[in-house]
Amino acid sequence: HPPNPTLLDAKREAAWHGQLTTKGVEQMRDTGRALRAWLVERGGIDILPPTLEEAVATDAVKIRSTSTRRTVQSAQAMMQGLYGVRNATPGASGVAPGRESLRIEVRDRMDESMFPNPGMSCKRQIELMKSLDGDEVVKAAEQAAWGRKTLAAVRDRVHARNVDKRRRQREEALRELRAVKEGAKPLVDSSEESRGVDSTAGESTVGEQQVEPVPTSAARGELPAHLERDPRPPSCTSVWEPLQARANHGLALPEGVTGADVALIRRAAEVRYINRATNAEGAGLTGGRLLRELADELAAFALNGSRTRLSVYSGHDSTIIALLAVLGAFQGEWPPVASTVVVETWRVGGSGRLHWSSRALGRVGEGGEMVRVLFNGEVLPLPGCAGQDPTHRGGLCALDKFVAMADERDPRDYKAACKPRSKSKL
Repeated sequence: HPPNPTLLDAKREAAWHGQLTTKGVEQMRDTGRALRAWLVERGGIDILPPTLEEAVATDAVKIRSTSTRRTVQSAQAMMQGLYGVRNATPGASGVAPGRESLRIEVRDRMDESMFPNPGMSCKRQIELMKSLDGDEVVKAAEQAAWGRKTLAAVRDRVHARNVDKRRRQREEALRELRAVKEGAKPLVDSSEESRGVDSTAGESTVGEQQVEPVPTSAARGELPAHLERDPRPPSCTSVWEPLQARANHGLALPEGVTGADVALIRRAAEVRYINRATNAEGAGLTGGRLLRELADELAAFALNGSRTRLSVYSGHDSTIIALLAVLGAFQGEWPPVASTVVVETWRVGGSGRLHWSSRALGRVGEGGEMVRVLFNGEVLPLPGCAGQDPTHRGGLCALDKFVAMADERDPRDYKAACKPRSKSKL
């Protein structure tokens, strides 16, 4: 790959934060090719149809993605690897429009289970995160990172840029407020902004130009609360992620910053998320809805014999961390780019020689459905899945036990569970 990554959205180059690069596309195509080798071309296994046309005709593949542009593109690239590249033009869907296209389901962001806290609307979760992030183990890890002068200098530069941007946004909002008071029509309203599918770039596209979005509360005649004050200094995670992205693409790091610095600040970010993952209530709020969705899909497949053979969920590193945390399987390492969690459904037992895993069901001879979870190819232990076979023996767990675990860990009434317990303003 060239040292300077090519962006898929060239006209958004001025706001490239959060975009998918050509290297990312190839990584996802490789993931699709690996799926094909496993599910299509492996001898004796007939799980997926061999062609895109057959996959579409039989509803064998279902795809879900968050509303973020790069996750949709990642899902497209994976399908290009699975069923061949129909159109290699960057940013294209990869398949011709019409009957031979696999559709991607995209939900409203406020209903998205792959966002650990959609729209930051779960106030209880914010309470927990603030409390957990104040623990001494987290503070010590961050202090170690900021003790490196090179990293502290990067943080200070990022903070200065964020302060400047916030103040420009504040001035823009105040100008909009004055215009509204004078009878001018707002540039945008809340309904228009809420329909956008990408909230990561921090900018809106108008033709070929990039402009700051007008805050919706300013359009309603009030200054947004977050614009009343300057931003806080960036966290270790906010500083580490762009440094890691540069390292991943072979780009130069900021002056004086070394690979050891990147590893140190990465560890600080990991410590914060390890600390969060060990909190059962927080893990349920961030990952419980997604675990429930997966468990329901597995149970429906076992009960009704659904035609779907492969369900793809295209999310974020935070999605994977949240899912691993609620499974009790987050080991503390930040998921590498293009990581995958695979949830397999097995049907064992029946006639002939019994499968060795039948003993985990406690119903030898009856057979049944079982589940196995792998992260980047490694079988995961599932502490909450009663009767799971040891991972070195396959790691299968009875489907009904997996569903029971999801029942226990999903806060069924998500809105009620998200109500804040503190009376202080978040």
